[in-house]
Amino acid sequence: MCQPHLLEQRCRQRAQHGSSSAPLVYSFGSNNDFSFEAGILEMCPCCVIHVFDMTSSPPKTDMSPNLHFHKLGLGATDSTDIKSMTTHRNSLGHDNSEVDLVKVDIEGAEYNFFENELLKPPGTGALSHFRYLMVEFHLAPNLAPTDPQRSRFHKVMQGLHDHGFVITHKEANWYCTYCIEYTFVRLVPGWWSAATPS
Repeated sequence: MCQPHLLEQRCRQRAQHGSSSAPLVYSFGSNNDFSFEAGILEMCPCCVIHVFDMTSSPPKTDMSPNLHFHKLGLGATDSTDIKSMTTHRNSLGHDNSEVDLVKVDIEGAEYNFFENELLKPPGTGALSHFRYLMVEFHLAPNLAPTDPQRSRFHKVMQGLHDHGFVITHKEANWYCTYCIEYTFVRLVPGWWSAATPS
């Protein structure tokens, strides 16, 4: 994440202005490993974190009253154990809330989720409420140039760009040889035109 101290700074600013809204974090996919969430809370104790994973269990220790676990997955549509981003946000009362950080690591299902969200015009839908986005993309090894998965990946990346997201960090996951981790930040509308000399 680019400039993670901004979460802590936002905590202080909201406290100084008497705001009760803390930085909001969504974490999709944990695999019973809550080190990411622990790191966020260590850096920014006032963050409110919602963890979603239908295959995992809640943390064994009470990490923080600000950590909330939901035994549900993320997808394009709703089913018994999987809910869309719209449904998750509605159920939490976050319809109009800015989400400071969203982490998505859902074992290949990220394509269905993003393809559905990117159908919505830029500036609408859940993506328009996200500040930072951290995604682990899963790509089969040794993809041929014409492989459909390669095309899906490029379409998602182009779609995120069209919705105002730019890459701030990229690295391989050495524990998963076909996984690449990206961090994006969403620029405010008009950023490119304001930054380009006339």
